[in-house]
Amino acid sequence: MNLKQYTYEIFKTNEANNGTDILNVGLPMFLDDIMKGKNNHCPVNLDFEGLKKQWDELTVDQRQETNDGIRKFIQNHYDELVNAYPDRDMMLEVGKE
Repeated sequence: MNLKQYTYEIFKTNEANNGTDILNVGLPMFLDDIMKGKNNHCPVNLDFEGLKKQWDELTVDQRQETNDGIRKFIQNHYDELVNAYPDRDMMLEVGKE
């Protein structure tokens, strides 16, 4: 599962819930929606049932790698992501080589 493609949605989740921290508020809320297969926090209409199915197919190690990977990506590109937000297309370009 590549959560980088959902960076915009993570930022939107943080914003919609008055989060003060993308990594400690927005990301956990977004992951909660994925794990439950329901849109409880994210203001963007996504197929959370399908995302849950993908998440459930991951091993515990793969889930940890996915979580660690998106956290590292956001940390490494935070300023670029903030400057690109709220343009989803621009956010998807951040970090591409």
